[in-house]
Amino acid sequence: MPEAVKVYCDGGSFEEVKAIHESIIQTYRDDIPIYTKSGQSSNVNDLFEYTAAHLGEKVIFSDVSNTHSSRVKKAINLLSKAGVILKTTFNNCNGLPLKAGEDDKICKLYFLDIGLYNAMMGIRWSDIFQLNPEDLIIKGKMAEQFIAQHLKYLTPQSPNSGLYYWLSEKRKGAAEVDFIIAFNNRILPVEIKSGKTGKMKSLWQYIAKKNADYSIRMDLAYRKSYTSEVSHKILLKGQMVDAQSVLLALPLFLIEYLSKFLEEMISIHK
Repeated sequence: MPEAVKVYCDGGSFEEVKAIHESIIQTYRDDIPIYTKSGQSSNVNDLFEYTAAHLGEKVIFSDVSNTHSSRVKKAINLLSKAGVILKTTFNNCNGLPLKAGEDDKICKLYFLDIGLYNAMMGIRWSDIFQLNPEDLIIKGKMAEQFIAQHLKYLTPQSPNSGLYYWLSEKRKGAAEVDFIIAFNNRILPVEIKSGKTGKMKSLWQYIAKKNADYSIRMDLAYRKSYTSEVSHKILLKGQMVDAQSVLLALPLFLIEYLSKFLEEMISIHK
């Protein structure tokens, strides 16, 4: 994507940037049969297209390709290792290290870059600014994609660290926390919102079930203070319990400074 940024900085138009994005996407499509084994390219190509169409959704292996799930898993591992997609694995969040609590059979996928994702979905820069939030139906996925790619590369010393999320699929109390991270020997849930408001139903369930002392919310709201002590009554195992946590609420664009804000929050709210 450096080429797209350079063209725009040199006075290029958004249409020129879009053309570069589309060229990069086509290059990936053309390279798939070159760098995959015989009989594997169709599965990898199906996965490449599936990821953009089902971004951030729990992967249903039978929906990816009309083949055995083991072949789809191999395609996921291949594109994930190549950095083309970002695999986010379910984690039970029962303790550290997070790697020990992952379930490789349950995952969701993100693309390598939000600009390329928008290009694959046919979204133009003008669409993002001119469409009403209600009409831009992928705005939530765009927000998750933006955070996913930053979380993946937020720690340069461990670029191959995994991405995780938490999921509860019980008929009563179904919930999903977008991302789970480890920081200073703590497990922290991360909830993503594409606007300035939005309920935190899933995050409250996680806080209550896991006794999460600290939690994170990222959205488009501006606040005088980024940290606050929050509490909420929630029904858990047939009883009303008081879920309490110190919440770090940041605008999406501050994701690169997440570690700094977390250190400040924990030092103040020990």
